Amino acid sequence: MLANLLIYSYLYKIVPFLWWTHRYSQKIGKENVPTLKQMINEKCTVFTCGLFLVSFIGVILALIVSSLPLFYVAQGGMVAFSLLFAGTIIAVLRK
Repeated sequence: MLANLLIYSYLYKIVPFLWWTHRYSQKIGKENVPTLKQMINEKCTVFTCGLFLVSFIGVILALIVSSLPLFYVAQGGMVAFSLLFAGTIIAVLRK
């Protein structure tokens, strides 16, 4: 699971770079183009990664103590993380 967090972290950096290169490489010097930093919402990134870690720890604790309600809540956090992650990537593609 922690390997997933590493992959998500790389995607937060790679997707904006690839999109910026695809969309703005021909416009450099001709028009005002956004920087990579402007394309990424870093506060949202920290929040979503934190949500992932808390949810992951919740899943592990739920499995250790055999708590089905805690497992459902932790899995709900994972779903929320996935939706926020997808929304962040879509927001980059809209810029």
